[in-house]
Amino acid sequence: MEIISTALPCPDCTKTFPDQVTLNIHNRRNHQARSFECFHCNYTTKFKFGLARHMKVHSNFNRSKQVHRRRRNLDAPSLNCPLCSVFHCFERNEMVEHYIQVHDVKVVEKSLEFRNFEEFLQWKRETEVTGSFRFVLKSKYKSLSTKTSWFRCFRDGYFKPKGEGKRRLKMKGSCKTNSVCPCSLRVVTSYDTEAVKVTYVSQHAGHDVDVGMLNLTKEEKFSIAEKLSQSVPFDVIPDSIRETLTGPESSRIHLITRKDLFNIKESFRLNVGRLQEDDRTSVDAWVRSVGDHSNVVRFYKPQSVLIPEHPELLEEDFVLILSYDSQIEMLSKFGPQCVCFEGTDGTNLYDFELTTLLVKDGKSLGFPCAFLLSNRSDTVMITHFLTVIKYLLPSPFAPEVLMSDTSEIYYNGWCATMPQPEHWLFCQRHVDEAWRKNLWKMGDANKRSMVYMLLRPAMNEPDENTFLELLEAAMAELAKDSALADFLRYFSCTYGNNVRAWAFCYRKSLGIDSNMLLESMAKVYKYIYLAGKEVYRLDKGIIALLRYVRDKLNGQSDAQTRGKLTPRIIAIRERHDNSLDMDPTIIPSENSWLISSESHAGMYEVTKTGNLCNNCEDRCDDCGTCLHEYRCTCVDSMKSNFCKHIHRIVAYINQMKPTGSSGGVDLTSESASELDQEDDLDNKRETISQPTREPSYDLERARMSVIQTFTALAQSAQNLEEIDLIKKTIAPIPLIMQAGRSGLVSKPIANPNNVNPCANIKNRCTQPKTKIVKRRITPTR
Repeated sequence: MEIISTALPCPDCTKTFPDQVTLNIHNRRNHQARSFECFHCNYTTKFKFGLARHMKVHSNFNRSKQVHRRRRNLDAPSLNCPLCSVFHCFERNEMVEHYIQVHDVKVVEKSLEFRNFEEFLQWKRETEVTGSFRFVLKSKYKSLSTKTSWFRCFRDGYFKPKGEGKRRLKMKGSCKTNSVCPCSLRVVTSYDTEAVKVTYVSQHAGHDVDVGMLNLTKEEKFSIAEKLSQSVPFDVIPDSIRETLTGPESSRIHLITRKDLFNIKESFRLNVGRLQEDDRTSVDAWVRSVGDHSNVVRFYKPQSVLIPEHPELLEEDFVLILSYDSQIEMLSKFGPQCVCFEGTDGTNLYDFELTTLLVKDGKSLGFPCAFLLSNRSDTVMITHFLTVIKYLLPSPFAPEVLMSDTSEIYYNGWCATMPQPEHWLFCQRHVDEAWRKNLWKMGDANKRSMVYMLLRPAMNEPDENTFLELLEAAMAELAKDSALADFLRYFSCTYGNNVRAWAFCYRKSLGIDSNMLLESMAKVYKYIYLAGKEVYRLDKGIIALLRYVRDKLNGQSDAQTRGKLTPRIIAIRERHDNSLDMDPTIIPSENSWLISSESHAGMYEVTKTGNLCNNCEDRCDDCGTCLHEYRCTCVDSMKSNFCKHIHRIVAYINQMKPTGSSGGVDLTSESASELDQEDDLDNKRETISQPTREPSYDLERARMSVIQTFTALAQSAQNLEEIDLIKKTIAPIPLIMQAGRSGLVSKPIANPNNVNPCANIKNRCTQPKTKIVKRRITPTR
């Protein structure tokens, strides 16, 4: 069968087309005469829009003065000059011209030529490494014979957020300067000769050289991914990279963090291989390999081995002491203020216990300084552990505070090797766990709850006198029930004679938060580095522990370079956000303010200390003040935190600042009666700000009687309706007491003649109300 072709050939070339429409398009694009010519030069083009684009070369074309601009350019923000913050424009060329004419920025174009594109890329990489910046591709254009690419400095341009604005920016902010940097490249590559012509502007403007703003290059990411594919542990890769640092100046690769490694691992879809199958052989091999290039292993004794120099260690003992040189430096620097011991068990299949020696660093966070991994934890083992650490220190020291659990092995071990500390405190988390453990021995759940509710408020009470009252009431309540005799005996022997070790009221002036120092470290190690699982292999637990230490050490140095967002700053921002929801009552006075509490019917006093810190890290950027400029009487402020009451007072001060007044005091014309009322108010403020005085014996006895009455009343309730009735009955009492303290309610009148009390209430209600006149005080500038 004969097949007839329907293809249409082009009369000017050898190409064929399936239909006439395609053939016509081909003729117009390739064989049409060059009918559009420029009357300024010999330029010709086949297209009308090409001639219109060419005419911009011969005219003083200014895109910002066009009448018909594209909508996206109308919506684009203007470019502000980062050097003077006055000039602004819409075009990059205008900003560069402003740099040259006003700020004397030397913008010089250099012409370079390269044989091929690979040679250009090599020059580009060397230029970026030398100048600590990056070129990013902005746009490119392809023609029939060349390809043109435009590169700009990575700091050039505006930051365009991709999210919804729910999270804050990182501490360093965006790498974009929201302006123009004149540094640029114009690269023209020829298809025929492969030669590359470059127009290079090397001058930067509007930003400084900041290594923390850079990203890892593709070559650096490929190099790290290759190590990860070879099952190199996470803690070895940063160590090998930082060994290449020879001078004080570091590049972006030397600031690598665990987060960078995790991102590279996820982007390349890598799986880190397992260690050796035999756990004991793996640990021995790891200790030998680490000992060749690091001194992190300070002491190692495997099981079934005896060391004649240490007869206190038994044959079945396993001892491994780990500590970097940087950890020893931190212990020597911050140890005289506070040292803490934390014991963590269940981190491996062998039930070896991990003992951590911590200090409170400059950011008031717990920092681990040494680790002991052993099969037993007693005074002998802790003494041996501290003896090894002692010879690594420049000199022994006596800490102001030693914090541990309720066991005496840490305190005795420290006193056997180091000078005696000034204070020995119990970690409140361990005290709470010990109480709960012993309370579970009781069969009655209601009694367990009742005893715990008596003891827990006493431990957190900030006032010493109130603490003694609560403790005495709790002991008296426990003595009434014979079923609580065993717990009372345990509590009296363990905690009754050393209340200064576990009560908050005796440690509030020391600024120690046990949960911050101990509990945070245990949770981070367990739930992040061990993924919340019990590690059945000892070698994996050691690797995870060293990763945690390496990240802590890197966090100390990277916090300054890259602007790390610490938990301290996060807590300050959270309290600032909570203060925005407050609607308190504020009573101002000279250098102090009374602010009402949201949790109870009372007031706190915020005092301005006058301590000005220029480079304080505990600073709220929204308030413009730091932690040390104000002090509050609330419990949160006693723990050395930037409480929400201080945030609210600072916002109140900023709102009351005068805008146009000349200062002075603006009084209303209510005259002397107002001044007398304000004098009474000042006296009440002084009464509130005075420390709590010791109550008399009659007051204590009456108070205990009221407590016993309400306790018996609550225990006698048989259903929820009776409990609701008790709550509704006592609900107005705090308001009445507060009103009585403020002088708004008269004192009760004695009733010796059995007069109807309702008559007294009626008489008091018919008395004229006291008129309180407010005055507005304008602060003097």
